[in-house]
Amino acid sequence: MGRIAAPRLGAAIAVAIGIQAAAVMAGAMAAASAADRGQVVERSVHGAWSLACAAQQKQRCSLSQVVATDPAGKNVVLGVAVDLFDSATVPTIHFRLSANALREAGLGMKIDETATLRLPIGDCDKQYCQANGRIDDQLMALMRAGKVIQVAFLTAQRKQVTVPVSLSGFDAAIDALREASR
Repeated sequence: MGRIAAPRLGAAIAVAIGIQAAAVMAGAMAAASAADRGQVVERSVHGAWSLACAAQQKQRCSLSQVVATDPAGKNVVLGVAVDLFDSATVPTIHFRLSANALREAGLGMKIDETATLRLPIGDCDKQYCQANGRIDDQLMALMRAGKVIQVAFLTAQRKQVTVPVSLSGFDAAIDALREASR
């Protein structure tokens, strides 16, 4: 099994977390939160992915997708965000999952029929657990060409939870993110 390189939480992520401490997707969702407050200068939808850029700092753009188990979107089981906060060239992917996730088991992700990649779960609190990783060139190629990421984690009761994350529109979305982040 491969591993995704886990980034350091840099100053940009720390600032974003400080701006939106109670947000669904700390750091990468700061732009989405700004969108909810009407402070967005740019917002677009690319298939299953949304792009939002905060008005105060146009370079603070992120892609996001929320996966829910109900059609109304109220029972959210996973949030995913992609940003260029720490690097202008290598995106970071953030997964926010249940606080009941078994931290030491980590998170697994499989794009279509490729090998499973592992990502450590770095932070957990009473509301959620978070796993972050860099999207290197090989993973980017898989995500651009893929249809779905199966994200899996274990609960504290050792029950596996598998959540599909659509890659519909990801190719256009990542291009839009790069363009908006210039």
